[in-house]
Amino acid sequence: MLNAYMQSWDENKDLVIPGDAKDTITFVFNYLVNICQQSIQDHDFFSVALSGGITPLPLFDKIRQEPMAFNWEKIKIFWSDERVVAPTSAKSNYFQAMNHCFSHVPIPQKNIFPIPTDSDLEIAVKKYQKTIKNILGKSLFDLVLLGLGEDGHTASLFPQAPALLEQKALVTTAQNNSMQRITLTLPCINHSQKACLLILGESKSDIVKKILVDKENLPAQKIGTPDKKALWICDRQAAEKIMRF
Repeated sequence: MLNAYMQSWDENKDLVIPGDAKDTITFVFNYLVNICQQSIQDHDFFSVALSGGITPLPLFDKIRQEPMAFNWEKIKIFWSDERVVAPTSAKSNYFQAMNHCFSHVPIPQKNIFPIPTDSDLEIAVKKYQKTIKNILGKSLFDLVLLGLGEDGHTASLFPQAPALLEQKALVTTAQNNSMQRITLTLPCINHSQKACLLILGESKSDIVKKILVDKENLPAQKIGTPDKKALWICDRQAAEKIMRF
């Protein structure tokens, strides 16, 4: 049923427009449940890297409302990026996800892997990369769930940033508006099993068109490969400027 909604956009991307924001959250929730079940059946666990920002919060709320859809003992949660702030800060992606959802569902604490922000940046990067390799091996994540910024960034991969040039490491440092960050790299995202971008609202319609139609060379354009296409999940408002193409 999920595949019936999808269309191939280009060699690196598939697109789905489920409807309004509520329809889109329902779609991505079911998509998440489906991949989780497939992954557990295939290799006995499901690993996901979560995005930050406000876009995934309605999804987190829905997961909190329907926790029985998931086998929490077999789910491993990571993050795609993090600001270098205390884990109790409202600016922390970890804090927002835990506060909205994961402190309220029966996932074992040992299955939650926040990006460390309490040590030297380079040490933190090495720690998180080692954790990913030790827990997940060469297959990396079953799913990397990403968002899209109005400037075309995804995770903490910002336009023209040095992090975009990383070709080997799984994790690296980043900076935006003087805020230090830690982020998964393009090789990490594109070598994972699946990557999707959840995009909601009219404010994202210009950047969606710039990337999908105008093919501007922005970070989110670089997500997906011919072998592992990225899935763009847009609500009707975010997709309004591409629906005629």
